[in-house]
Formats: sequence, structure tokens, C-alpha cells
Amino acid sequence: MEIQYIIKSVDRKPEGYPIQASNALECGLIHKPQTSMYIVSSMLEGTGYALYIHAQPPQNTNRLKMYVEDPLTFDEDRECYVQTYTLVDRVFTSEAEKQEVVDAGISLLKSEIRTKRDALLLRTDFTQIADVPLDKSQWSTYRQALRDISSQEGFSTGSVTWPEPPFSLDPDLVSTT
Repeated sequence: MEIQYIIKSVDRKPEGYPIQASNALECGLIHKPQTSMYIVSSMLEGTGYALYIHAQPPQNTNRLKMYVEDPLTFDEDRECYVQTYTLVDRVFTSEAEKQEVVDAGISLLKSEIRTKRDALLLRTDFTQIADVPLDKSQWSTYRQALRDISSQEGFSTGSVTWPEPPFSLDPDLVSTT
């Protein structure tokens, strides 16, 4: 069951901090019929409280930006207050701090590229075994292109072009006819 929240509402403006509806029930701030699993807006009429939907900010992978909470808004259709977020430029105390964040982000991207490359090499190791009936030269070329990925011009910014394998190793895509 999703946790419900309420917030004090004065003249259609939120006041204070949201509290869990279950705590408000225990304290007697609000009442709910035994037959109802959830608190709905109509149950809060005349109490001075309104429903509040708590939301987490969206996932942010850009280290140069951050989400900030917007002022609570009242959603007329859902009859509750809703927390929304805005993505803004992150403020740094110095250019050196900003460069440190950029460098850490690029380092992480490079690490992710190397990890993917290593996994692709490992997945194709069998292609170089002597008794495997594959064109070893095509696979050797592909594997060398994987090894050379860190030499690509875009590697320093975390942007590379992945080589195409001679054919898919995915059993669902390989034709048996």
C-alpha cells in the first residue's frame, strides 16, 4: 500500500510540512471510515488538511545540473498538492570545483566504456579457439577494434563508435537454417 501524506492547507495554500496520513489518523487529526483503505480528498473537507503526493526527483545523470523542488502546487483534477522539480544548472564555488566534477564524470564514462569493451572481448574469446568453425580473421579484426576503442578521438569525452561484430552471437537472432 502506498504511503499517503497530508499537509495543512490555509486558503488553498500549503503550510508547514507534510505528515503521513497514518500518523494523522493515530493522533486524531483526521478520521477515516473503517470500510475505506485510502484517504480521499472528500474525507479531509473541513479539517484544514489536504492530500499531498510525495514524489522523488527524476533520475539525473548530468553532474552539471541538479533538481530543485518547485513550490507545491494544487492539482485540481486530483484534488491534492503535488511536489514537482525543475532541472537547473548546478552552482559551483569555483571553476576548479566544476572541472573536478567534469573530470570525474568523464572518468566514469571511460570506465563504463572499458567495462563494456572487456565484456564484449570476453564474450567473443571462443571465436579464437582453433577448432571453432568461424572466420577467425573477421573476429580478430572485430576484437582488435574493441581493443583500440580507447584510442578513438571521442574516448576522452566518453563518446565512441562501437565496432560491429561479423554476426550476432545472440542465440535468438542466429538462423539455424
